[in-house]
Amino acid sequence: FDTLIKRDAIVPEQVFFLVEVIAKQRGLFQENFTLLRKQAEEKARRKSNTGEVSLLEIYASFDGLIPLQKQELYELEVQTELDICQANHAMKPIYEWCLQHGKKILLISDMYLPHDVISAILKKNGYTDYKRLFVSCEYQVSKNNGLLFSKAIEELSIAGNQIIHIGDSLKADFLIPKRQGFSSKLIFNCLSYEGYLRKRKNAQWPKNDLQSYDILRAFISNRVSKQDDAFERIGYEILGPLLVGFCQWLQEKLQQIDIDHIYFLARDGKILQSAFLELYPEWNPKVHYLYISRKAAIKSVLDKFETYDEINQVLISFSNATIADLLDCYALPIHLRKSFLTAVSAKETDRLKDIATDRQKMLINTFQDIIREYANIQRFALNEYLNEKQFWGNIGLVDIGWAGRIQWCLQRAVENRVGLKTINGFYLGIIHPDHAEKGLLNLSRTAFLGEMTKSSLMAREILETAGVFEMMFLNEEGSTCEYAIVNGEAKPIFDSQEQSEEMLKNIRRLQDSALRFVKDIKGSWSIRYGLTWSPQMVFCGYENFAVHPRTKELELYKEAKFKNGEVQAVLAEHTLLFYCLHPRKFLKDMEQSTNRVFFLKSLFKIPFPYFHFLMKLSNIMRQAKRKGK
Repeated sequence: FDTLIKRDAIVPEQVFFLVEVIAKQRGLFQENFTLLRKQAEEKARRKSNTGEVSLLEIYASFDGLIPLQKQELYELEVQTELDICQANHAMKPIYEWCLQHGKKILLISDMYLPHDVISAILKKNGYTDYKRLFVSCEYQVSKNNGLLFSKAIEELSIAGNQIIHIGDSLKADFLIPKRQGFSSKLIFNCLSYEGYLRKRKNAQWPKNDLQSYDILRAFISNRVSKQDDAFERIGYEILGPLLVGFCQWLQEKLQQIDIDHIYFLARDGKILQSAFLELYPEWNPKVHYLYISRKAAIKSVLDKFETYDEINQVLISFSNATIADLLDCYALPIHLRKSFLTAVSAKETDRLKDIATDRQKMLINTFQDIIREYANIQRFALNEYLNEKQFWGNIGLVDIGWAGRIQWCLQRAVENRVGLKTINGFYLGIIHPDHAEKGLLNLSRTAFLGEMTKSSLMAREILETAGVFEMMFLNEEGSTCEYAIVNGEAKPIFDSQEQSEEMLKNIRRLQDSALRFVKDIKGSWSIRYGLTWSPQMVFCGYENFAVHPRTKELELYKEAKFKNGEVQAVLAEHTLLFYCLHPRKFLKDMEQSTNRVFFLKSLFKIPFPYFHFLMKLSNIMRQAKRKGK
């Protein structure tokens, strides 16, 4: 154990926790099994003259259980060990090399599991053709006092200087065998790879969540290594657990209501759809992929806004929106764009907030007829596209989420649709603006990470790193910009993809690795045991990666772009010296950045709590705004 075999658990107590999970499901045990199992082992060891005990002796010391219960729990623990024990991927090649080169392999273990169970675990994980297996509970002596080594030497009639012993314990596997003349080799103990799901210190979580989190850490550690590609590790360790946690939650929510069709929304919904159908293929007949975006949805309802302020609230949801964004949504012809720009004395790249609202309002009102005509065309084309997608009955929309503008616009675009009953939103997260836009709070929707205000910690962590977070979910096609009727069929029209081909390859590797994690979970014991992961658990990996990034993580995103209004780089595009000489450019670039943590870290490079600095800065600005300063 911890040499050839690794458990999907960091400490034995987590094995007992898993036994308790199944025992409760089967009605074998109700509460405190983990504690009582530890106490039974301590009691059995006190009774033993040597301190070595077998699993049967442990259960014989279990108080308050009838013999049948003890037998069933014994068998359950054995099965749990068989389920969660994996080959140590770092050591198995060494084992196979030894076999190929004619070495005689002896296996020796201080363990309470019986010989036949350890043999079954070894066989399941591809360890065969060893000469002998020595187990401490069988011989009633241990490696720790050297007597089990002596027993092996005696039975096999070999000398210590003929043996190389490999193990993970400094005393039992290195010092003790050295004293007996062995050549000892010590391997690294603990997790084989300490990745993004690092140990939580003083986490205010329920105890079961802490146990499940460590089990998840061990599961990942047993299947990745430092040699894996960086984007593949991000996919397996960060996006993979997020996908599984979200899909488990979505499955539970969908079972609670009557849903006729489920639509995963482009572009971010594609990877969600792939993960969900991998875990729950029975939903496939009801699942669709819908090409839509915030911009395309808004274009179909431009004539339905009651006031210009309402248009601005829904249309311009990002602070660095430009005049070009406004004109794109209104689809003004080229000659009218020029008239608009001349009238406001501005360029398309200028930000809307720099143009007086009354001037925008007056000029937009001038083009109302054109806007109304375009909105009608878009609404007709959208509804034709939805006809092809069987958009009727009780509908579920699935996306990563945030404010819910797509659902809000979609409901207005299809409000008179025959056969449509309800539209329910299922999102990774919902973040309410400081001043909620009219109608957004009345949507039927729910979220895995919860409904958050902009000031909540998790919301701030997402918003300050949104470019990197959303990039994990990015599909290869460009964003849907509008709809058109082509040869009698409604077709989505796409913008160009903002990422380079190299970055798209990186994202593909990341997502493929995330789906590998989903498949590994599906094929493992985890689903059968009914383990579910809380939002806090699966968000930890992303928090360690993006909110507290290391320099090597920044290098991965040096070519990354993000489209939030205009296309922007994720990292700072200029040097610190340049920004010192051009402070206004620094303030503008930082404000427009979709990942200000990465922006500042890439600029200053030194270890510093950038996220907490941004939080304090945001609070100061919010207070100043309230005071009118």
